[in-house]
Amino acid sequence: MKDQSSQLPKAIFQALELTVQAEIYDQRQQIPQAYTTYVQAAKVFFAIIQQFPDLAYHKMWNTKARLCIYRAKQLRLLLQHGTNKNGKKAKKTFTADNIGFSTTSSVSNSKEGLNQQELEVIIRACQLKPDRNYSWDDIIGLEAVKAHLQEVVYLPLDRTDVLEGSYPPPSSVLLFGPPGCGKTHLIRILASQVDIPVFNITASSLLSKWHGESEKMIRTLFQVAWEESPSIIFIDEFDGLFGSSSNSSNNPQSSEMSIKMQKELQRYMDGLETPSGKHTITIAATNFPWCIQPAQIRRFKRRLYVAPPSDRVILHMLKRFCDEVPNELSPSELQSLVPKFHMFTPSEIHSVFEATRMRTYDLIKLSPTSYHKHFSPRLVTSFDLDKCTSMINPLLHHHGMRGVGTIDFRSWNDDYGCPSIYYPIQSWEKLPWYYESPRKDVTEGSIDSSSSSKEAVVE
Repeated sequence: MKDQSSQLPKAIFQALELTVQAEIYDQRQQIPQAYTTYVQAAKVFFAIIQQFPDLAYHKMWNTKARLCIYRAKQLRLLLQHGTNKNGKKAKKTFTADNIGFSTTSSVSNSKEGLNQQELEVIIRACQLKPDRNYSWDDIIGLEAVKAHLQEVVYLPLDRTDVLEGSYPPPSSVLLFGPPGCGKTHLIRILASQVDIPVFNITASSLLSKWHGESEKMIRTLFQVAWEESPSIIFIDEFDGLFGSSSNSSNNPQSSEMSIKMQKELQRYMDGLETPSGKHTITIAATNFPWCIQPAQIRRFKRRLYVAPPSDRVILHMLKRFCDEVPNELSPSELQSLVPKFHMFTPSEIHSVFEATRMRTYDLIKLSPTSYHKHFSPRLVTSFDLDKCTSMINPLLHHHGMRGVGTIDFRSWNDDYGCPSIYYPIQSWEKLPWYYESPRKDVTEGSIDSSSSSKEAVVE
């Protein structure tokens, strides 16, 4: 720890020094030297972010690195296309003050995009920062979804022999369900529990105005993931990037780009180009699974329904809230509050709990802008929770469980999803004797007679 802490100031000083030197080259219009120095500064910034994930001002260093990459991209294009439409030399009005944001040259109209090195830097910057404060117990319910995810991720990590042969474990998972039910939070917990890189891919990471660059970005994404193997690729709002949106007919160019990106992603998800010994898991989340084309749905081997909470889960969430916040609620009052949370998503239930806790500070309010600092807030009552539920209009009350027309999540889950029952791997205590010490006299009949019953985890 001391060695890392001593290396940190040196690395930051080196990155800032390179940035200042690049700006000096930029002001002097020494374009080749400025381009090289900006790229070096960006590399150091991204190395600091990856090596010190708990570093303060993490967002500031990430912004500085992206600005360096953006400016280096413009300088490289200026080197390649140093004239404007009139055939005259382009004006280089870039300075350290307006770095990466203004230009009077025709660089922005060029058909060139980022090079391979810059694409890799952008992809590596999408790696999620692990937060050890999260755990699987933070999500109440969704037992089958958590069990499926844990099996897909942890089994290949602990037993690499399962990747051999013609029947490897599934390497692609689709999470679907109403917004606010915990799809993204599941990945946040997964990233905090596994010691492998998780790349969080959004529209801003893949989409580009340059022709063909989005497909190059997908190819670079999988190449970087293979280099960091084993790794996880998480694509949030999957339908927005690779879905067949109804608005695509109004913009043929956007539709054509989406189709090309779909084909490129499908090619890599099929695993035909995956190098030997490399393992990458692709996880996607969507609120509109019916907008995804069947050819893309087929690539996801596990399709898991992240459903709204049941009565049992709501009661468990209420009990956990009462364990953390002082209250005077009885078990019967908690049970009577459960129907008031019907059609609420976990995110909306959490908002109700936040509003309820704020209500307990009303008696120590001195004025609209000040509160008493020495008195404790009052206890939470069932009246507080009842009032706060009326303050929030649940999304599912207005739209029900329906998505588009008569299609809803439950019927889509019946047609394409995995069952909500999960059969876990048996524990060592329940394994039959022939697993513990295989013998030559084991026959098929003895195996059938000694097989043990399976336990099911039901939502």
